[in-house]
Amino acid sequence: MIHLAIYGQVDTSRLSIVFAGDIMGHDEQITGARVDSIDGYNYEPTFRYVRSFIEQADIAIGNLEVTLAGKPYKGYPQFSSPMPLPLQPVMLDSMFLSRPIIMPSTVARQVSGEHC
Repeated sequence: MIHLAIYGQVDTSRLSIVFAGDIMGHDEQITGARVDSIDGYNYEPTFRYVRSFIEQADIAIGNLEVTLAGKPYKGYPQFSSPMPLPLQPVMLDSMFLSRPIIMPSTVARQVSGEHC
């Protein structure tokens, strides 16, 4: 963590980095995040126990381990999650997306012009 030194100077000799993952979407997680009243998904409660730990880091990076291939949303073995999953843990500064499990169906969806 960057600590403030005497006279308000920033101590740049330290940097804390958190890597979070794997961020996945199993069937139970997708069902649990479903909010009928907004006709969408809310993954905020999923991160409630780790949010403060992640937010304390200077840099927080997540490892997304699902595809964003659109409906039907499924867990293993197809792994297609709704778009809010990677966007909702807003405490993350960056997200790794170049995992083998992500690329095939997500890229195919993008190439076809369909939105996730």
